[in-house]
Amino acid sequence: MTNKILFCKIKPMKYYKGVTDDEPVEMPEGFDYLGEQYNFKYVIENGKKICRGYFENHGNNVLIENIDENAKLSDLIDDVLVVWFARYEGIGNLIVGWYKHATVYRHLQKNPDWYYITANIENCVLLSEEARKLWKVPYSKKDGYGFGMSNIWYAREEKAENYVESLIKRINNYNWIDKYPVDFQKGKQNV
Repeated sequence: MTNKILFCKIKPMKYYKGVTDDEPVEMPEGFDYLGEQYNFKYVIENGKKICRGYFENHGNNVLIENIDENAKLSDLIDDVLVVWFARYEGIGNLIVGWYKHATVYRHLQKNPDWYYITANIENCVLLSEEARKLWKVPYSKKDGYGFGMSNIWYAREEKAENYVESLIKRINNYNWIDKYPVDFQKGKQNV
């Protein structure tokens, strides 16, 4: 497989602009902060609006050589399609959005937020809660391929090829008008 893709599991939220009274989230036991809560709230860095993405990786590094074998000695890899998904009780694992042309870091970045992934805002798409129901992610125990116990899936197994190719085509053909609006700060939808 030649496509650089990474799937990251996060907690389900509506907007990913922070935990608020309007959008409470069940925190993991022992935590009072949810890193992924800001995955679709932009920050300005070097004059550019970017999103910084986090997922719980239990202190492990991202094995970027599993995205591209040429990255074995690198600390980061560019031009990756990062697919964010969450487990919805009674429904399953659904894609909540993606970053196209993202940079994935091997090590957790702390600058000042914690993140593994960055992308320019125009390459970030957050699906509406209703639209997410049409974007499923395979689960290895049920589908014979897909994510397992980890919050990260590199989608390198041969059985995943058709799914990944179909998903990339679907993402590339996604109507930009349905994107989450540029003004992530307000948390309002465009459609």
